[in-house]
Amino acid sequence: MSNPRISLRSGMTAPRLSSLRHFLEP
Repeated sequence: MSNPRISLRSGMTAPRLSSLRHFLEP
């Protein structure tokens, strides 16, 4: 976790996947 960019990307990817899952499988 040396790069803050990766951390931000990971944080943005997690909620995005959750949103997609909720939209595909409500």
